[in-house]
Amino acid sequence: MNEEGDRENLNTKERHTCRNTRFKSCDSISNQAHGSSCEYHEAFMSTIAQAEEFMHNREAATINATGTLTVKVGPRNEVWTLQEMTDNFSKTEEWKRIRDSIYTVPNVELRSSKVFEPYESLEDLEQNMRCKYQDKINQGMTPHDAEAAMQKDKEYKSFETLQAKQSEIEVTRIIAKAFPGIPSLLLRSLESNRVVNESKMKNHSAFSALGFNLPNIGQQESDLMLVLLLGSKIFVRLIEVKRLGSKPWDSQSCLHQKPVNKALEQLEKGFIFLMGIMTDIPTENIDIKMLTCFPETSCKDVFCKDIFQNVIDKDNLATMTDHPLVVMTKLGIPNTVTQPTQAGLDLLLKICSRLVGKASLLHCGYRDLPDRMDQQKQRLSHTMKKMDRFIMLDKQQLSILDKAGEKKHFILEGPSGSGKTIIQLAVTKKMVNDSLSRGMKTCVLITAFHAEKDYELLSFFEEQTKDLKSEDQVEVKVLAWDMLLDMLDVKEDADDTPKTINDITAKLAQLHEKEGYEIILTIDELSVSSAPIDSETFDWTSLSPPTDGISMVFAFNPFPVKNLPMNPPNSKHFCSVLTKFRYRNTIKIQKCTACVGHDVVGFIYNERYATDIEGDMPMWIHLYSTEDEDGKDQEKKLSIALNNVKELVRHDTKTQVVLLHDSNLPQSIKDQLQKMAVTKSKGGPGWKVKHAEQFDGCECDTVVYVGNGYIEGFTRAKLKLFIITLEDDSFGKMEMNYYRALEKGVQKGLLKQISIDDDPSTKLKEIQAEQAKLIADKENKIAELEAKNAVLMHSRKEPTKLYPYILDKVAHKRLLLKVVGGVGFNPADGVLHQPMPIRRRSTNVIDERRIAFEQRPTFPPGNHPPHSPAPGLQPLHSSQPSSA
Repeated sequence: MNEEGDRENLNTKERHTCRNTRFKSCDSISNQAHGSSCEYHEAFMSTIAQAEEFMHNREAATINATGTLTVKVGPRNEVWTLQEMTDNFSKTEEWKRIRDSIYTVPNVELRSSKVFEPYESLEDLEQNMRCKYQDKINQGMTPHDAEAAMQKDKEYKSFETLQAKQSEIEVTRIIAKAFPGIPSLLLRSLESNRVVNESKMKNHSAFSALGFNLPNIGQQESDLMLVLLLGSKIFVRLIEVKRLGSKPWDSQSCLHQKPVNKALEQLEKGFIFLMGIMTDIPTENIDIKMLTCFPETSCKDVFCKDIFQNVIDKDNLATMTDHPLVVMTKLGIPNTVTQPTQAGLDLLLKICSRLVGKASLLHCGYRDLPDRMDQQKQRLSHTMKKMDRFIMLDKQQLSILDKAGEKKHFILEGPSGSGKTIIQLAVTKKMVNDSLSRGMKTCVLITAFHAEKDYELLSFFEEQTKDLKSEDQVEVKVLAWDMLLDMLDVKEDADDTPKTINDITAKLAQLHEKEGYEIILTIDELSVSSAPIDSETFDWTSLSPPTDGISMVFAFNPFPVKNLPMNPPNSKHFCSVLTKFRYRNTIKIQKCTACVGHDVVGFIYNERYATDIEGDMPMWIHLYSTEDEDGKDQEKKLSIALNNVKELVRHDTKTQVVLLHDSNLPQSIKDQLQKMAVTKSKGGPGWKVKHAEQFDGCECDTVVYVGNGYIEGFTRAKLKLFIITLEDDSFGKMEMNYYRALEKGVQKGLLKQISIDDDPSTKLKEIQAEQAKLIADKENKIAELEAKNAVLMHSRKEPTKLYPYILDKVAHKRLLLKVVGGVGFNPADGVLHQPMPIRRRSTNVIDERRIAFEQRPTFPPGNHPPHSPAPGLQPLHSSQPSSA
């Protein structure tokens, strides 16, 4: 049977006929081998049998590589040959990622929904759907009518789409974690009409003209597709992820027939399309398997043994999360990693260039390396604008803010990145407008606790209050903390900030009586721990309300020095607003900083994530203190670490980077860090370099922190966070607490620790030098061994021939198993390999082998013991390293 005949059999009516006829033979075999079959056995086995028969009869076709296709290059379309498209893709950064490790497309996953707010979790939404359904029942609808009404509900439809997407994303993450370092491409939501577009680019016709056997299957979407290379074989795995089919209001959840049938139908179409894309790939180089995934239910008792081999269920996913080998086993991929051959890489390049190359419109804007950072930045900006309208506050808190004109004093608390400063400014502006409506002149004094004049936060306040200033009615002064104290002639009590604030408001009351205008005092970043400790709390109850005409708006920094709660001021005079939704960082940064902050200073807020951006895992580099001859060991290590970070942010061309450092670092280190501020036009990275304390309350796309540890600095990152800790003479108890907290974050998988040696290029020279040294010293070592063992010459004719062989073999193996940042380097072929265990040998290994050699039994010529070298192998006296 030829390929066209197979494809015709897989079309609508004939496919069902083929399924029924083949089921009989497959079912009888299954019953004999495994006993009874499940109700889904017929459908599954028919699909699998058709795919196996197709592969058995398949032959690779010859295509016209010089034929042309329409490709999208930026905003315009061009015409390239198929070979040009492959060659151009081989030069992209995306191919380098695919070649070196697994690359996932789309490379950023967003919860794109105009219906739901970013802070609403799936659990919250599911509960809302239950309530909606119950409301319809309470209105007198029958369960059938209520369910029919819900199916038409726009919000419920969006909820179902979101559920399905989240299930696919979770499975994608689990699979992606299992194949680091293996050339592979993982696609989620593979739409055939986007890969081979006919409406805009006429590429379906073009591909067919080149010799590709592409079927007309309409708009086809495959949930997941993995293309992976081991040796010269391409492993292709098509996975359809389906939910139960049950509704949130169902009392019992069970698997329905509809999602199973839908999964099999999509697998068949996906298989046909993929075989069309791989028309010219030799069959012997392809290993393809189709699987279904039901992440919400246990399927072991639902499917028979034959079928369950091709099913991933809830229990499988739970095991696969922490055990990559289980993923490989379930997907039918060999556990033994085989290094890719050049022929295999060429085949993988062809497939990937067709799926996500310039001729494909699949996931445009979400597949190139720079896209990830750009999309995350846009989405986070959108979320921040939305959340800045206070949608994260409940009705009670919103009612409090609405009374900003009536209430005079506000206290804002909450975790970092939860919008305290934004709310603080909004309350201040509302108070100003209320004063203007009453015809009162107003003076606004804005500062941040212990802020100096060059603090970034003060510049932010200046920018945000421009529209408030009015020559006649409103005066706005943004002052450093010391400048405010000097202006009012107030002496600070470092151990009792409430008393200091009372002294400030007393002076302001005098100004109010003298000048007659109302005064609004806004202080950000107040430290909870700057108040006296009373009964295991920081006591702020002594903060007294000033006279009429003066209002106060205070926001508190969430990081106390000690893990003690705050005893707030009298609620009769102060309105307290607690913000709990963190929305100004990615989820991974939020989880990491929450973990580290809890272990170091103790969080007292029950925070929740209010963004749908997972983001990149924060990275940590710890530089140990080991002095070298010129005493500049830390500077050399720091230079390597910074270069590594520069390489990691090289593609983030549209994002800002700020380098924050401790103020107590050595001046030589500070000077070294200041070089990172050199502009790009002059050859530098163009980063902003600031003292970490000067950046409190601000934020940046990417933050690189250098110092002994500063949790407030960590939380300033919106999209990417790099932490470089230095071990020096000032490494005390607090610094050790940070080190241990960061280590715990690594253990929990919330933080990735990297070494300055993780860059193989810095180690290759060392290994090559070591190899050259071994070769240069080999003859001398051989001579030494021969001299030491000259006394044995009488017992064997040529006993010294053994020792050069042993020396060469041991030296070569030690070099072969050298580990470079967790990766083994083989100097014989110059290729980086997976880590290999190094077996430590005793110091007297040569003496033991000598005795065993002398006591070995003799055999007549031509007869060899079972484990002796066969004739023709390398002789023992060879000067070349053994290839064993």
